[in-house]
Order: sequence, then C-alpha cells, then structure tokens
Amino acid sequence: MSSSPTPSSSDSDNNDNSSTSLKRTIGLFQASIFGIGLILGAGIYSVIGDVAAIGGNIIWISFLLASLLALLIGLSYAKLSSIFPKSAAEYFFVKNSLGNEFIASFIGYLVIFVNISSAATVAIGFSGYMNTFFPNIPDIIIAILLVAVLSFVNFYGIAESANLNVIFTFIELFGLLFIIVAAFATGFIFKTNFWELPMNTHNANLNPNISYVFGIIFPAASLIFLHILVLKI
Repeated sequence: MSSSPTPSSSDSDNNDNSSTSLKRTIGLFQASIFGIGLILGAGIYSVIGDVAAIGGNIIWISFLLASLLALLIGLSYAKLSSIFPKSAAEYFFVKNSLGNEFIASFIGYLVIFVNISSAATVAIGFSGYMNTFFPNIPDIIIAILLVAVLSFVNFYGIAESANLNVIFTFIELFGLLFIIVAAFATGFIFKTNFWELPMNTHNANLNPNISYVFGIIFPAASLIFLHILVLKI
C-alpha cells in the first residue's frame, strides 16, 4: 500500500512564503520614475517663488546644496536598504540601529503622518490650480475628489498606479523642459545676473556681506529640502 508523501519542511516554508509574499509588479524603471516624480511634484512649480523671494537669483546655489544633502541621504537609504531589505524601511532601520521598539514605532507612525500631510498639501495645492479653471467649485471639493480618484487607482492595482505615475512624471518633466527651452529661445537666460541678491528689506543701503549671503542661501536650501524632498510636494 502506497502512502501519500508528507511535505518536507522546505515545501511548507515555500507554501508559507507564497501565501504571504507580495507579487513584484514594479521594476527598476517604475521605481526610478516614482522617485523622480516625488522630487518634481507640484511643489517645484510653486515653491520656486517662495525660494526666490528669500535667495533672489542665487537660489541655484541653494538648489545645489539641497541636492547634495539629498544625495547623501539617498546613499544612506541605499546602504540601509541593502542591509535590511524589508518593507517599512524607516521602522526597521531605527529598530535595528537603536534596538528600541518604542522609538521605531514612533518613527513609523511619524512617516505615516508625513505621508498623509503631504498628500493633503498636494491635494490643496492642486485644488488651487484647478480653481483657476473651475472657480465655482470649492477647493475642498476638488481636493477630496483628487484624493478619492487616486486612492481608487492605488487600490485597483499597483501596476496601474505605477504606470499612471510614469505618465504624470513625464508631463511634469515636459513642463520643466519647456520652461528651460523657452528661457534659451527667448534669450532671457543670457540677460540674467545669477549672482543678484534680493534687496535687504531692513536696510536698503546696507552692502551685502558674507553673513548676509549665507543667511539667505541656507534658509532657501532648507525650504527647498523641506518642500520638495521631505514633504515631497
């Protein structure tokens, strides 16, 4: 009489992994475009005015500083991700580095709060843009509709969400490239003084010194980093 084969431990482990693991639908291209889309975002079109009000025409130095800081943080995340290749990245990073469950959980909830705040801020910013075309619709209604539509896309499928993100990212990138090409085509870029400082509002007769220059470069870089790289808006 033949007996039915008993599953080995390796077979049971494979079954457990197959039942709990997620299907990978995002490749390197979609993940890279997702990161670029986060950095571009709607904020790159709106925060530039606030940054220019602080740093004037030398905000390009502020952008370089923010980019350098983002590069260092990106390399840190890449190293940590190779050591702890798990989801809930910040939670695992803090838990394994400090060994404290409370602090790790606090950081995890803080990341969730930041993502919710960022989504709300982007929705409100988008409603402000759309209010130009639909002035009779309240901003809050447009913001709620945006969150509802994008939430539906995310729940419908990660692959569909990633593909939609690729389309939106290229639209944002096209807008920036259009502005750059227009600046060269019209010749305005050659007439701009990229070392021009904003007027000192406290004393217009005060000559800018090194402390004044650093006093506007670093705050502008902080604003860039906060809005575009931290809040991702």
